[in-house]
Amino acid sequence: GVQVFRTIPRPFVFKKLCKAFFFLKNTIDLDKQSNYDLIHLHLASPRALTGWLLKRILRKPVVLSVQGGDLFDYGFSIKSAFKPLLKLAVRQFDSVHTVSSWYGSLLKSWGIKDVVVIPNCVDLNTFRPDTKEKREGIITISRLIKKNGVHHLILALSILNSEGKTVHLKIIGTGPWEKKLRRMVEQYHLEKQVEFLGYVPNNGLKKHLSRSLLFVRPSLWEGFGISFIEAMASKTCVIGSKTGGITDIITPNKNGLLVEVGDVRGLANAIQKVLTDENLREKLVKEGYTTVCGRFSCKSGLPRIEKWYEEVIHEAGNR
Repeated sequence: GVQVFRTIPRPFVFKKLCKAFFFLKNTIDLDKQSNYDLIHLHLASPRALTGWLLKRILRKPVVLSVQGGDLFDYGFSIKSAFKPLLKLAVRQFDSVHTVSSWYGSLLKSWGIKDVVVIPNCVDLNTFRPDTKEKREGIITISRLIKKNGVHHLILALSILNSEGKTVHLKIIGTGPWEKKLRRMVEQYHLEKQVEFLGYVPNNGLKKHLSRSLLFVRPSLWEGFGISFIEAMASKTCVIGSKTGGITDIITPNKNGLLVEVGDVRGLANAIQKVLTDENLREKLVKEGYTTVCGRFSCKSGLPRIEKWYEEVIHEAGNR
């Protein structure tokens, strides 16, 4: 029952202002056809400003979802000169949804009163353990940019390698840091241990997760980190950094391990600990699967989104 419309034509070569115009115009045209009860925008950048205009033009509830990359990764950093304008625009929405308590606290510090935290969810029918697969090595899945910390993972492997501990790593994803990461692998003579797999669709992701003993993403910061719950759903042990939304997912030494941001030696120790201690690994995997089934399944997450919609529409009707 879900229809998808592309409001910005691709390929599109004009500047962001023109893109915003197309988004605004096409969304208004769609609303004229269907008279929606609520407009839900995703990504504060660049949607916040156009969302503000939509609310004033359509005079109906408009809500926003922010997840992390829209403010930090994609060229509209909250450190930029646009930060005051962005804050002002986001405060105009009827309600703002985010995916972690860390991000919720950040948005409330901006003066946004109605912040709803509903975490991302995983489809347990898609990501599930495959008992037939033999598990070995480490996997990391991410966009290959600085903030995801794959360079720290490679450094941790080089430490283990220098100590005579051979660990194999699969890197899934693409991005502007790929060449740099490949050079690091060559620099530390890890070519036989590290494999770059590029982009892999969901069907392939679940296979690779089910074939891995350990999922690691040592992020410099993270709004949420959906790959962690996909790994947990696949009964793959997880290690992450003690930052952002990851701390909503991983309880240290219960359903995974956390290391300090940038602590390469600590990361190497955590990897070695999980790979060599089978009892610990089994415990973390079991608790991780319980965590994802109880808190992060789409079966429980989607009704929370529906309830949020109903509350916003009801509140708007009472004004």
